[in-house]
Amino acid sequence: TNTNPIFEDIITYTDTNGCVVDTQLTILYITPGSNDGACIGAPAFRVSGGLPNGGYWTGMHIDSSGIFDPSVNGNFPVTYHATNGCTWSKTVFVRDSVSFNGPDTICNTSDNFRIIPNPRGGLWDANPFIGRGNEWVNVSRTSPGENTLIYRAEGGGCIDTFRFFVKQIFIDQDTFKFCPEAIGNTIMNPFTPSIPGGTWAGPQILVDSSGLIDAQNATDGDAYNMRYTADGCYVDGVVAFESTVVEIVDQSIFC
Repeated sequence: TNTNPIFEDIITYTDTNGCVVDTQLTILYITPGSNDGACIGAPAFRVSGGLPNGGYWTGMHIDSSGIFDPSVNGNFPVTYHATNGCTWSKTVFVRDSVSFNGPDTICNTSDNFRIIPNPRGGLWDANPFIGRGNEWVNVSRTSPGENTLIYRAEGGGCIDTFRFFVKQIFIDQDTFKFCPEAIGNTIMNPFTPSIPGGTWAGPQILVDSSGLIDAQNATDGDAYNMRYTADGCYVDGVVAFESTVVEIVDQSIFC
């Protein structure tokens, strides 16, 4: 409903002769709203947005008041014309049914990932790991096992469910610390992964992909990042070498 300018400023130009001229810059407000989506067979609907009020819409399958008829499959640009003279376009997506482009299986250590619905322009039902109009899943908020998302085209006519499975991988501790002078050249495997049979990768202290560590190659005070990969998932650990000094105080008493 905002009909006032968003921004006004005076711009001053000075030429090489020292002449000065001022001009006023005005940015007016307009928004067509977000893109909309619907499936064929849905009743005609009013597209979202269209501010400031009082303007009109143009485009295929839409009347001047913003009522869109989703009777044909395709992507349809529509334009809002505000009373202040500004115009802005968006797209209405129409499909036969909903489909998704996204992974069916991820790991609890995976990066955030994207689910692209088709038609776009809809909303997800309330859930803990993706915003209603967003396409990016926050993996840290997902649950082990199957996760479910319900998507609804904003224009109506279609609703569908996207499911993905979250595999879990852990190690028994994030950081393993020990004293190189105490262990000497002992070769050991400091971590116990939750999924056996994988491989380790890391710096010079790593003897082989089984995760064996050689303290002889370590530098006191350093920490080494290691990565374990199994069943398509990975988890990171740190091996830290720290010297420990034990001080013995003689408190013996002789008579």
